Amino acid sequence: TWHANTVALKSQIGTTTIVKRDFSLLCRKVSPAELESSIDFTMPPKVALAAEHDGYLLRAAPVAADQQMLARCGDFVVYVPYIFDRYLANLKQSFESYQAKFSSKTRSTLNRKVRKFATFCGGTVDFRIYRSVPETSEFYRHARAVSYKSYQERLLAVGLPDSAEFREQLEGLAAADAFRGYLLFHRESPVSYLYLSGHGGTLDYHHLGFDPDYADWSVGTILHWKAVESLCAERRFGILDFDEGGGFHKQTFGTHSYRCANIFFLRKSPVNVGYVLSHILTEATARLSVRILDSVGLRSKLRQFIRYRK
Repeated sequence: TWHANTVALKSQIGTTTIVKRDFSLLCRKVSPAELESSIDFTMPPKVALAAEHDGYLLRAAPVAADQQMLARCGDFVVYVPYIFDRYLANLKQSFESYQAKFSSKTRSTLNRKVRKFATFCGGTVDFRIYRSVPETSEFYRHARAVSYKSYQERLLAVGLPDSAEFREQLEGLAAADAFRGYLLFHRESPVSYLYLSGHGGTLDYHHLGFDPDYADWSVGTILHWKAVESLCAERRFGILDFDEGGGFHKQTFGTHSYRCANIFFLRKSPVNVGYVLSHILTEATARLSVRILDSVGLRSKLRQFIRYRK
């Protein structure tokens, strides 16, 4: 389903925005069922475009490894900022079968993390599942407390939304049995949260956060492990879609992946072409900065400092 939305295309170096432009676009996300279809997603959609819209955005669409970054197609500029791996997890199996994707060493490591945290908590892991309308308020209260402390919110501004509209959204999803929230506790204190929403037989990955004071206990990893175990047992959803964006946890817990991209189809105009070219230049500068930091061994140290500093 296409929907109108305002999409910000940012030129950034690190977390600093250099230039930002808002586009009014018709947007759609490619469904998991379409990922193996023969559709050429790099062609402009055949959907009526109103005069006030700047074009289309097709999210998480499968592309070839040699996909062009910039091309012209009819009246549109086709822009693919970057290509990423879209990870999914097959939930149509037992948890025992799911664990077979991991090497024996990885399984041992994950189970050891769970046992170690259980000992730290007094013998058991306090893992809680939230799915009904009455449960949304308790989940939101605890999850917001964790999100407020997390680096995802403090540094990346991608924490759990703090708004009445979002709380209403959770209630609406729960009423349709399309809300899943998961929390991990240490002695009644929430230390990690995960929020997913469903449509049809697919669960979409949205927000994860953890208390940085518990980073050494791998609470985010443990929460993922327990959540997937619960979902395999539940059998309500068949696919967990981790969507775009990097993350070791997505690669770790996904069972398969596709090379995908967000594809912008912008009306061909001097302003749009100029902005896209400036975006390409800024992104190239950012990538060069990352390579320089990698070459001198500072990138990982800088990332750890930023993530875990108070």
